[in-house]
Amino acid sequence: MIPNNTKDWNPETYARFRGLRLRPALDLLSQVGDLPDGPIVDLGCGAGAVGQALVGRYPTHKLLGVDNSPAMLRDAEETGLYAQLELADASEWRPEEPPALIFSNALLHWLPDHQRLFPKLAGYLGPGGVLAIHFGQASLFRHLGVNLVYN
Repeated sequence: MIPNNTKDWNPETYARFRGLRLRPALDLLSQVGDLPDGPIVDLGCGAGAVGQALVGRYPTHKLLGVDNSPAMLRDAEETGLYAQLELADASEWRPEEPPALIFSNALLHWLPDHQRLFPKLAGYLGPGGVLAIHFGQASLFRHLGVNLVYN
């Protein structure tokens, strides 16, 4: 059961901008290739807007959602797409098993210490796994001071 907090995101208000947030996520997902075995983690899943696209693209993978908003997780649960939903702070989260994909749309730019966070997330991946991150503003990459390596 997902707890009910008084200070929380409002899924209805957030949903008004769903299309604006979903387009970059779909663009990012289109760049992800074949995946090894393992679950897919929708890190910062919110109300589950990207869930259908993730399940549609990778139907044999278990989909896990992680978010720090009980209200958003309740809406994600209603989609029926997620095998498991976890209430957690993305900067503190750890997977139970190595994911094939950690997918994060418009979340990680809100978190501090990217120089520590990105390698930590990448280290959780199984062999051949993918860390796919979309930032809310591409200009933030200029300020990160991290090197992105593409294989």
